[in-house]
Amino acid sequence: MRSPPATPTELKVCTLLKSNLSTKKLAEVLNSSIHTVETHRRRIRKTLGLSGQANLTTFLALLASSATEPGAADTFGDSTGST
Repeated sequence: MRSPPATPTELKVCTLLKSNLSTKKLAEVLNSSIHTVETHRRRIRKTLGLSGQANLTTFLALLASSATEPGAADTFGDSTGST
């Protein structure tokens, strides 16, 4: 079964994770609990098809750097380039 698309909050979490913020700092910035941020991270991993062992921050950073190449897919797989 395919995961639902990312929510606006999950996209915000991805952006903050690319800044290499800790879960605790993310919770402070989002005015949420650490548990809520961990839930967002878990759902993002599921959406991206990553195992629990994969480093989400590293993956997002690599994805962001490859997205600057022509024809590269965006964070959640849309390679059309439209927003």
